[in-house]
Amino acid sequence: MGIHHDKGERPEQVPEHAESGLAQTSASVQFDADYTEEVNGYTVGVKIGESGSNNNVVPDDSSNDVVPDDSSNDVVPDESFPLTPCSETATTCDWKARGAVSPVVSQGGCGSCWAFAAAASAEANYYIKHGGNFLDLSEQQSVDCVTASNGCGGGHSNYAFDYHKTAGWVSEADYPYSGTQGTCQTASKTATANPIGHTVFNYESPDELKRALRQGTTTVYIWASDPVFMQYTSGVVTSDCTSNDINHAVTAVGYGVDAGTNTPYFLLKNSWGSNWGANGYIKVGQAPGNGVCGVTYWNPFRAEF
Repeated sequence: MGIHHDKGERPEQVPEHAESGLAQTSASVQFDADYTEEVNGYTVGVKIGESGSNNNVVPDDSSNDVVPDDSSNDVVPDESFPLTPCSETATTCDWKARGAVSPVVSQGGCGSCWAFAAAASAEANYYIKHGGNFLDLSEQQSVDCVTASNGCGGGHSNYAFDYHKTAGWVSEADYPYSGTQGTCQTASKTATANPIGHTVFNYESPDELKRALRQGTTTVYIWASDPVFMQYTSGVVTSDCTSNDINHAVTAVGYGVDAGTNTPYFLLKNSWGSNWGANGYIKVGQAPGNGVCGVTYWNPFRAEF
């Protein structure tokens, strides 16, 4: 993980016109991790908030928290670029199924989820606009160089977007991931991509997250210390994964309705490797307010090219 919000504050709601203006959040908030612990083999950046809540993970016996999965429609069609946005009336918008999402990777023991979520969103949205080969963008550049964040100690994906808008984004091959924070090493490196900014969308609204996803992938923040999330393998998580806090960044890559149960969901790409979850992904139900696992607790951010 590597993100934690412990002040009970969130950015102000973003006006409707902000999508075209590449707005930025104005709130002063802190994301951090006091320590890391190993839970089921995955790094968890956990912090006890001011509320004094206990974030320890306990064994999971809630097998009814998921409904069966139906992913038989994950077919990559032949499309031209830029890819057409999803229809407002469609019940499904799946950038993974449309072949626009790069492979799942692992952040290892570094609390750099914020950097991985930012890179994954940028890789997908660049492909949606330009096609060609997938970019493989450097997460390590964000860890080392985004001074507004805390490297392996936690961070904020939109800080990464702010930095890369100015500095450009170096490839993974040119700036490989080490899993530890080091000195920024970009002087002799050439940027592979140059995002023009990012768009911020309103929180506490599944419809707003769907609006964001119709144009491309977004970063979202969730509460990942719940055993339902930690031990997920299939289906749509619909209950017992609620929180008034967040501590992990992932990439939302689409939404749909489960064919077997008629359950609406959001499809999230994690950065714990393909052995976690459903090949590195999780489906969480669409719900009002903070959402399942807190998926709509915070503003979604979408990288723009």
